[in-house]
Amino acid sequence: MRNPSSWQNWYNVQGFSKARLLVVVLLTILAGVGAFSKLRRDTLERTRQVQVERVAQIQLALRKDVQLCLVQVQKHLELEETDEATRELRRASILDSNSEFSAKVHELKIGIIQNKQAIAHRIELEKLRSSILAALQLEQLTDASELLLKYSKIGMQDVAYLALKEKYDAAVQRNQQLEEHSEGFSRAITSWDETQATHYLSALRRLETKPEELTEMAGKLDQLRKIDRTVSSVVQEIQLKDSGEYSAHLLEKVESEIERLGEHPKLMRIHQKLLSNPQIVRVPADVSTLDEAYSLLRKGGTIELGEGVFYVELEINKPVIIKGAGVGITIIESRTVNGSGLHFFHPKKDSKVSHLSLRGFISEAGKYPLVLLRGGGLDLSHVEISGSANHGMAVSRGLAKIEHCRFSGNHWDGLAVFGPTSSVHVKESSFQKNADHGVDAWGGATALLESSVIERNSKSGIVVSGVKSLVTLVDVHSSANRECGIYLNLGASLTAERVEVSNNHFSGLVAQRINLLEWIKSDASSNGEFGYLMDRQSMEVFDGEFVGKENKLGLRSQKRLK
Repeated sequence: MRNPSSWQNWYNVQGFSKARLLVVVLLTILAGVGAFSKLRRDTLERTRQVQVERVAQIQLALRKDVQLCLVQVQKHLELEETDEATRELRRASILDSNSEFSAKVHELKIGIIQNKQAIAHRIELEKLRSSILAALQLEQLTDASELLLKYSKIGMQDVAYLALKEKYDAAVQRNQQLEEHSEGFSRAITSWDETQATHYLSALRRLETKPEELTEMAGKLDQLRKIDRTVSSVVQEIQLKDSGEYSAHLLEKVESEIERLGEHPKLMRIHQKLLSNPQIVRVPADVSTLDEAYSLLRKGGTIELGEGVFYVELEINKPVIIKGAGVGITIIESRTVNGSGLHFFHPKKDSKVSHLSLRGFISEAGKYPLVLLRGGGLDLSHVEISGSANHGMAVSRGLAKIEHCRFSGNHWDGLAVFGPTSSVHVKESSFQKNADHGVDAWGGATALLESSVIERNSKSGIVVSGVKSLVTLVDVHSSANRECGIYLNLGASLTAERVEVSNNHFSGLVAQRINLLEWIKSDASSNGEFGYLMDRQSMEVFDGEFVGKENKLGLRSQKRLK
């Protein structure tokens, strides 16, 4: 064992060498560490480069996948496979991590939306087309029109719309033809026109009308043909029995057939023919009274009255012809207590009364004219009306034609015409010895008297009174009346041509506040007062010449009338 001092000496001797050795060792260590660090860095760099290359390869692969997805999206869009396109686009969005294709993705998203909208639009149009076609098939033209309007707003007027519109127009035209032919068929059936009904039925078959409707129409046509054959047989039978004279039996048969079979033209013609045959009910040969004859009579028929006296207060509401055997031979009597002897009030056509006498009872409480016209028309010919407790004849509405008649001895006027809807035309008739006036017109009535005589009445011969009352006289004589020959007042009008007023107890012509007076080739002579007695207003409207002679107080006077 060395002693410490030797070690220390040794250390001192060897100290420098050890220090160098230590430095060398340290340097060696540092060189080793440096070399290792460099090796490590190189290794890390190589690793990093490998990773970069690998990332680049991955990114390239992803880019290719994204491009492929986008291509697939485009193909799906072209095929309108929107669900598949959506899935591919979603995949592309996920793979495009660096948003390199974001613009394209956005563009394709818009494309998908538009594609979906186009598909939805097309589906809606297709549904509308189907609905329109179904409506046309069911002939629901109103629904089809509404759907077609909706289609035009959504799809505009494209080719499909034009095709649908063409079908709709054809359906409308067909429907119009169906309606026209159906209405024509109905009219033909109603008017019993077999030819037209057959024509319309054929047209409806060509238009392919519903089978059930065609069956119903064919049944109606067959029924018409059956009825037509039946009617022809009935008409032939009636024609063989028709003698040209009125036959209640044949009329009843035809009317029963009309009720049973309907108003077939052949039945209506034979009915009209039978109605046109003259109906004559004879009294007393066929029935004993005038009332009974009238109840049996149809419109326009004739009652022939034989010789004798027939009492009646008859209301006549249908046109009738009453013919007697002659004046003074056939006499109709009436006390006119409950109504006129003959009261006419039918609205249309004329009744006729001729060749008989109408006689009343002045001593009894008669309230009504012997003859009253209150509507329609009445022809009187060769009739004498006398002894009425009221007017001989009164017209309150309608037109009376009077010819060769005599009105005499009636307690009031011989003929009274009153009201704006009443009118008379008198020819070759006379009005004599009536207790009031011969002819009296007032209240707007009109009258024409030709070739007639008015004489010896207890008051004036002719009286015209009231605004719009107008009387025309031609070849008329008014004489020997106990008051005036003619009396006009209160706005009345008179036209006289070749009129003579003479030998009246008072003046011949008296006019007071009248509207019109035409006096043509007429005169007033030999009257008990003046020939003409008029107030100033009447003188102003007088048109004519004052002619007359031998009037007791002179030809005319213009003094004020009361």
